[in-house]
Amino acid sequence: MKKINIYRMFIMPLSSFVCAAAVAQNLDPTVVVSRDYEGKLMEVHKPKIEMAVPDSVLRFDLEFDYSVSDSPYKGAYDFTPYVLDMKPSPTYRHNSRLYLNAGAGYQFHPELDLVWSPALKSEAFKMNVFAHHRSYIGKWWNIAAADTDAGIVFDRVGKDALERDWSGKDLVSNAGFNGKYDWEGGALRFDAGYYGIYQNDRKEAGRSFNALDLSLDLASKAKAGSRFGYKAGVAYRYGSDAYDSPTSGSLALSENLLDIDASLYTSFRRHRLGLDVEYGMAGYTGFLTSNAALLSLSPHYTMKYGRFDIDLGLTLSKVFRGAEMQGMFQDKIQSLYPDVKVGFRALPSTYMYVEFGGGARMNTYSSLLQSDRRIGILYGRERYPLLDMTDERISAVVGVDGNIRSRFSYSLKGGFANYGNAPLDALSAGYAAGGTAWYPALFYGRYGKAFIRLQWMLDAERIDFGGSLQYAKYRNRTDAPDQLAVFMPASMTGDLSVRYNWKSRLYAGLECEFASARQGKFGSAQSEEVMTYTASRIPGYADLGLELEYILNRKFSLWVKGGNLLNMTIQRSLMYAEKGPYFTLGFCLNL
Repeated sequence: MKKINIYRMFIMPLSSFVCAAAVAQNLDPTVVVSRDYEGKLMEVHKPKIEMAVPDSVLRFDLEFDYSVSDSPYKGAYDFTPYVLDMKPSPTYRHNSRLYLNAGAGYQFHPELDLVWSPALKSEAFKMNVFAHHRSYIGKWWNIAAADTDAGIVFDRVGKDALERDWSGKDLVSNAGFNGKYDWEGGALRFDAGYYGIYQNDRKEAGRSFNALDLSLDLASKAKAGSRFGYKAGVAYRYGSDAYDSPTSGSLALSENLLDIDASLYTSFRRHRLGLDVEYGMAGYTGFLTSNAALLSLSPHYTMKYGRFDIDLGLTLSKVFRGAEMQGMFQDKIQSLYPDVKVGFRALPSTYMYVEFGGGARMNTYSSLLQSDRRIGILYGRERYPLLDMTDERISAVVGVDGNIRSRFSYSLKGGFANYGNAPLDALSAGYAAGGTAWYPALFYGRYGKAFIRLQWMLDAERIDFGGSLQYAKYRNRTDAPDQLAVFMPASMTGDLSVRYNWKSRLYAGLECEFASARQGKFGSAQSEEVMTYTASRIPGYADLGLELEYILNRKFSLWVKGGNLLNMTIQRSLMYAEKGPYFTLGFCLNL
């Protein structure tokens, strides 16, 4: 009967497939694809339903433009390094058929990237087979709560503690194939892949998440004289998470996700009319029994008037809920959101813009894992909804993008957003033999955000210097419930990197990711009518790293990298901090 209910609910207009994006830093497209770029790309690939690796990435022919992601939830510190949007470069074509990158060291962070692009007779068809692995097997700091004059501070225990650290494993892998077929009027992309997480630690004992991803994307190509265009995509994921908890026993959760989109447009002279339709469905069985769908319609009118670009649109959204929800996806979102953009080309190298937006999305189990792969079945702590809607009621952004002499690119933007519902990191207090025990959790709340962000990239002959700085002011409009500490994202976040190359043979770089302390409040019920709140804090951090790469020839290079050189307690996931600095030695092979 459950399947019948799901199918009845989801036979309707559909949408929402998003092709993959990737994060990279300081890739010099005149040399072998660097180990640094590949490492960051694969670490970011934790897809909701996405192409496992973009086709352009696997061809190693990239150029970069800046863009910014404004997702309200990005894990423990709301940290977003500067994001680079990859596009095929018309000037560089690397004919590598086999790419292999591998490394290991101490602390033990083994990594592997393997991409095979078989030579095919048809120039119209391209295909890639890939496998990637990242893991950490070692020690984690023991994080404990300390009562101070400033409130409760969650930091690693002192040197006199009986147990300063504990052992664990955190492994993530994905493998599969994708391809692209081009013809004069359009292009077809397909992707099939596996994504898996294995973790074993003292807090949640063990978990194994496995997912199968399938996607298909079809789009027309712009041609001279053509007034019509289209894009359509479909993506499916089946995921299964098996938990082994010392307190709750063996738990299991199965997930089915379906995303479909369709876009149509017609253009005439300097005007265009378009319609985007997006549909996403999520169904769950096991520990959680729930199903929901989100339908969005977005009509747009765009025009170009002199140096102005104008896009006038709006989004209509509706949530469909199944009969059995277990408290999931219950937030009542808005029905209507603005989607307006006005841009002005002030100078050939300077573009100014203002945007008004908003929107709703489902926080599926896989999308939460994409933000923080430590999130699991028990993060609702059987008291709060683990899965719910994000409702960005309205946002406004003003910004300017530009470059100076094609060497220095920058992006400055600022604005605000109002979230009627969005996930926040939390810690739940429980009782153990030794006193209070704290467990990571997820809590949905209302808050406002005002921010300013600067991104830049200096691409000199021998030195690349890039980074991102953001300051945000958050206003929490939801009180923490009893025995829960709820934390806002860090106010100050940033990422800096500098890289020097000597005769395009030896590359040396430093990078630093940092975040200020996260502030929160712990709620404690003194009676049915009286609630007290205690200030809580997660310390900030600076993750200083270095990298060296020696290019022997266009086919082979050796590299070494180090991280957390300041030996700080870096809680990207609350209550989890890898112990000590690490160094990894590896090689990169292109054939």
